[in-house]
Amino acid sequence: MTALLFACNYNDQFDGLEEKSKIKNLVSYAYTMTDEDYNTIATKAKGTVNETAANKAKTDKAFSEQAPAATLIPYLLTSKYYTVDKGSSAMVSYTYKSNAPAYLSNLVPPAAGTYTLTAADYALVWGDGSTTDYFTPSNTPAANLPRILKADFPSAQAGAVQLVSFKVADQEPGVSPTRLEENFSSYEGSPTSAPYRVADGNGWTNIVTAGNHAFWIRTRASGGATLTYVEATANGNGTSTSRDAENEMYFISPAVDLTKTTNNLFSFDIVTGYYVQDGLKILISDNAAATTTPSTVAWDDVTANFTIPVPTPANTYTVMASAGTMNLDTKYAGKKVYIAFKYNGGYAVGAGTLTTTYQIDNILVKGTAPQGGGDVKTRVENAVYTYSGSAWAPYPNAVILNPADYTAMGTSYLTATTAPNYLPAFLASKYPYAQEGNVKAMLYRTASSVTANAADEYTFTGGKWAPTALRTPKTEQYVFADKGWMFDPTVSLVLKRVTGNEPYLFNAITYIKDNMSDKWYPYTGRVNEEHYFGLNSYYAEIVFDGNRVTYGDQAIFDVKDDAAALDALLNERAIDGLKLLCQVNFPTMTPDVAGVEQIVYISIEHYYNANDRRFFKHKFKCVKAGTGMNDLPEFEHLGKEQLPSL
Repeated sequence: MTALLFACNYNDQFDGLEEKSKIKNLVSYAYTMTDEDYNTIATKAKGTVNETAANKAKTDKAFSEQAPAATLIPYLLTSKYYTVDKGSSAMVSYTYKSNAPAYLSNLVPPAAGTYTLTAADYALVWGDGSTTDYFTPSNTPAANLPRILKADFPSAQAGAVQLVSFKVADQEPGVSPTRLEENFSSYEGSPTSAPYRVADGNGWTNIVTAGNHAFWIRTRASGGATLTYVEATANGNGTSTSRDAENEMYFISPAVDLTKTTNNLFSFDIVTGYYVQDGLKILISDNAAATTTPSTVAWDDVTANFTIPVPTPANTYTVMASAGTMNLDTKYAGKKVYIAFKYNGGYAVGAGTLTTTYQIDNILVKGTAPQGGGDVKTRVENAVYTYSGSAWAPYPNAVILNPADYTAMGTSYLTATTAPNYLPAFLASKYPYAQEGNVKAMLYRTASSVTANAADEYTFTGGKWAPTALRTPKTEQYVFADKGWMFDPTVSLVLKRVTGNEPYLFNAITYIKDNMSDKWYPYTGRVNEEHYFGLNSYYAEIVFDGNRVTYGDQAIFDVKDDAAALDALLNERAIDGLKLLCQVNFPTMTPDVAGVEQIVYISIEHYYNANDRRFFKHKFKCVKAGTGMNDLPEFEHLGKEQLPSL
């Protein structure tokens, strides 16, 4: 930029500061601070109200919000340049350390919680009774942690963060404890009237060896819910359901593998209705032909192991309840078996109507699985999760180191000093295809006993990962007044023509074009001049030429023949345009810095015509702070003085 910075007459800004001595040594310095200078400042500030701030600057080798340069640099200048007179100035270059992004503090304790998964959490993954306490490729942390955390933290608020530790294996556990489970939920939506759906899904086989009835899927309302179950009966109305002389049918399970579990318990729930005969048998066979030709297979009748209820009175239904439990290991340990429910009934002449109805649900065979199914190696991993208000999900772009990462680094923890030596290489390995500008929040521990208690932000820039630039160079002006060296926040801009467009003016013109359509009076096709305020960035000037009446501004056109009125309007517009220039180029300026009011001087050409070019220095004061482009500061024009040239 073409701004030239000048020292202001600092003593004019403070009441009671009068010249007390004749100027003998008026000098101007340019100085770049070294690490040793921060030590000097700490020494000079010892015992003062600024001691804490100075010690922080010494530790950081930088100034910051907590260690302001405006307060501390005078200690250094007083020790280096103590023979100068009032009006001397020093342009001091130093390192400024910004505060870390605010979100990082939410990613580590105490703001973030820490949680290690329990046996109950893994039971949500593998089922009750399982001793598997780790995630696997088929049951990953990503697939399960959201529901586990939802169950563990039912009162979590939106924005909550948990650092979660869990175990992971690269192989599956040997076996699930559940060997067979059928609750008929997959049949929901089946017909509620004849013809009913045949129960033949999920590996089960429905074989009819006599008559036209089968094991059918039925539903009914119960306690506000809908129950779905399998029903066997010979009862028929002769129209939509037949009345057969004989009904025989099998409902046969898929193979039940008992080779990898022990204590295998078989159970089911049952209802009996309109009892006439004992028409249900529970059979078991280890013959694979059981699912194709059940009438030719030797079955073991295990009905006696269960209690099949009888309703009282007989022409009613019992309630759905467990028929009991059978330990299959007594005879079938280490085998693969098939379980069948067999129904017999009908309307045979002379035999009466054998039409008892049975309803069966919640068929289950569950055993005990060995821990991990054998030699399964596990490792501890960590993850960062946040709650949206409705669901838990990984915290975007947050990476937490795992125990194995510290082992690979050859250390058990990191520090703020050592982290930059390790984390760039870690990120390069983990994200080999990172793109310019990618950002990651890196969580690590500074003691071996914690999950993570520190967080730094890293950015991929220039082809490599590095800590996000929190340390930036700054240069500020200091002046020597009656009270010694003091910070001078004055800004002096000398706007001159350069190759291309003068940037301060161009920024203001662009803002007018994009945000002030009611004041956008450009020369056709040009975006570097406007004729409401009269700003021209190509020539670095304010245009007072009467030709501005040709650009469509009615207010200017109305006074074009009144020279005094036109000049007054153009001067008013010019001042407003320079105020806007201050706003757009210094959107976060405040009325004072370190107790010193902020003044902006703008020296610029006023163009009337090719033979009438005048040069003025305008003075503005910031009167209201700005927070950014959506909340601009406000400025007051304090006057102007004519210059012979720029």
